[in-house]
Amino acid sequence: MIRLKTLARISATTLLAIAGTYQLSSCSDDDDEPKVDITGTGVTAGSSNQSTREVYLLNEGNMGKNNASLDCFDYSTGKYFLNIFAAYNPTATLGLGDTGNDLQTYNGRLYAVINGSNLVQVTDLSTGLARGTISIPSPRNIAFGGNYAYVTSYSSASAGDEKQPKGSVYKVNLSTLAIEGNAVTGYQPEGVVYSDGRLFVANSGGYMYPNYEHTISVVDAASMKVTGTIDCGLNLGDEVLDSRGNLYVISTGNYSTVSSKIYVINTRTATVSDSIATSVSAMAVAGDSLYIIGVEYKAPTYEPVNSYALYNTATRQFVGNGFITDGTGSAITLPYAVAVNPATREIFVADAKDYKTPGELRCYSQKGALKWKATTGVIPGHIAFSDKRLKGLK
Repeated sequence: MIRLKTLARISATTLLAIAGTYQLSSCSDDDDEPKVDITGTGVTAGSSNQSTREVYLLNEGNMGKNNASLDCFDYSTGKYFLNIFAAYNPTATLGLGDTGNDLQTYNGRLYAVINGSNLVQVTDLSTGLARGTISIPSPRNIAFGGNYAYVTSYSSASAGDEKQPKGSVYKVNLSTLAIEGNAVTGYQPEGVVYSDGRLFVANSGGYMYPNYEHTISVVDAASMKVTGTIDCGLNLGDEVLDSRGNLYVISTGNYSTVSSKIYVINTRTATVSDSIATSVSAMAVAGDSLYIIGVEYKAPTYEPVNSYALYNTATRQFVGNGFITDGTGSAITLPYAVAVNPATREIFVADAKDYKTPGELRCYSQKGALKWKATTGVIPGHIAFSDKRLKGLK
């Protein structure tokens, strides 16, 4: 499957122009009250006894349309809220930006990676207010360690005028939102994971069809120096880390002769320890369970064939017939993202539909039965969880 992630490049001249529009800044936390009250749509019964208070969804939007958006599901009311960034930040004239690419929560803040706008938008999880932006050329994914964020980028500061420049990973101080360093990685890096002082960066080579990249760059997070390279599968993408220090990396393959696969990396030894032969386009990990979505386009019709697998990371075996057990998986058109609530083990699946019109978010029980569904923005692609209640929701 060819994922609709933006493949964006940026020149030094363009970056200077962007800097004039999106100033790298951090905002004061003095004003803690939201400016609006917004009303959502009821999708299920409310529950105040939840350690997870909110579920956030980043809708990627269409490339060049500036219609990335942020949705929120509130556990206490059982309501779903569309486009909340715009509602809480009406003075942000360009909205959330163009083409969302990753979404993470960390230490009371929400970090939305907006690829087409060359920035990371930082938002307060309690108030919904924007707290600053980080200007990074063509950002892809974000990870955290200590007081730092690490953001992959298709652009390298030292690339010069190379016809096919390598990418990089940037180090950002979370107190100041200032960039404090970067390391040159492989070509077109995607996923990044922080583990025990090191970064594992999955290089895709997404611009290099049919000769894709096949390496993971290992970077010392303190010095931002590349300390090693792991040879792995073709066209690497998203990564997830389990509690044992095992890193699971999607290898998309070449869309024809080489199929998708998951590679398992031992982060302590920085070596490939295993591989999982399965169709995969998105995945999530919780406990000993790896939740896998696969989308394949098969001849002669090339209609998408969807699959949902559940893999036990302790026994290294597949479990049952997948993580959707009530037969409702057949109603999903194009499964695009999966995430698992770490507290309730509810499973969230985003359906991108036709990549043009509003999508859908589905919530399944831990046992795989559909609990509720809600209409989202365009191309729902990234899900994050928060233990803080967002003020102003009704």
